[in-house]
Amino acid sequence: MKRLQWCAAVCLIALFASEARPESTIQWTSGYPATGSSTGTIDISGSITLDSGWYLVDTKVTVRVWIDDSTLTTTTFDVNQCTLTSGVTYNATVEIQITDTDGKTTYTLVTAPKTAMAK
Repeated sequence: MKRLQWCAAVCLIALFASEARPESTIQWTSGYPATGSSTGTIDISGSITLDSGWYLVDTKVTVRVWIDDSTLTTTTFDVNQCTLTSGVTYNATVEIQITDTDGKTTYTLVTAPKTAMAK
């Protein structure tokens, strides 16, 4: 009986483990985010590496910025659509959605949070 339970457990683990999860990554370019080139901005730069069989849902990224003392007021915007307060240091992450070949599974890749001061 114990052997049957053990086999059933192994089969269940194999069934759930076989669900493909992407190993795709999104990461900041060294030195980014950085103080922006225009007033009220920060500059972002990074790269995305996709596993075979995974594709971008859209070419737009979402940038989330917030100030340490006000994490509840996270601002979400598409690139080039938000003006920040000059001289304030913001935390920032970048997100992009990916999907598998048949479009049935979607994941959001997110960078590690980093800080930059708005120009």
